[in-house]
Amino acid sequence: MESAGADARAAEPDAGEGTAASDADVDLDRRGNGRVEYPAGPAGEDLAVALSCRGDGVIEVRLPGVGASFSQDCREDEVVPYEHRLGVDGAERAGTAVVEAPQAVRWTVTVQRREPLAAQ
Repeated sequence: MESAGADARAAEPDAGEGTAASDADVDLDRRGNGRVEYPAGPAGEDLAVALSCRGDGVIEVRLPGVGASFSQDCREDEVVPYEHRLGVDGAERAGTAVVEAPQAVRWTVTVQRREPLAAQ
């Protein structure tokens, strides 16, 4: 579920951006619930939340510092990579991504900043 106040865009990432994944490329080092801290960044950029998961279930990611959240279906038979771009106020502040996932789902999440899609 996307939060109402965020301009969120989700897509499978381009291989050229280095975020596309294959089973061999991705270290899905986490299971179940977790937190991922991210540092402050430049003002005016989008938050780019890269998520890869494998396993039967839904993973939910919340970014309470900017009031955004999204969920993603994961598949048992393949690694599923996604990048969610969030054009939100406060994206320049440091924060925490809070991840909720079943124990059966292996995942990795990174948060970076990127030039807004509208500017590209």
